Amino acid sequence: MKMTRRRFKQTTNLRQRLSAFKEDVVQQASNLEGAERENAMRRVRSAEFAVKIDIWISAPGLPPPAEWGMESFSSRS
Repeated sequence: MKMTRRRFKQTTNLRQRLSAFKEDVVQQASNLEGAERENAMRRVRSAEFAVKIDIWISAPGLPPPAEWGMESFSSRS
């Protein structure tokens, strides 16, 4: 029996979903302290980078991500 994927159409684009996610996490992080807050803020920075990558991929002629301060991702092994 072949399994089929459940698919659904997104009602908002990726940038809108990431922005909403970022706002939610920042709101939650305001109530946290210490390592939990740092983890939440790391998720926010990841969402911000994802938005920048989405913009870079969808618009021709933009500078490569290295010029946006994403060197930390490329230096990881």
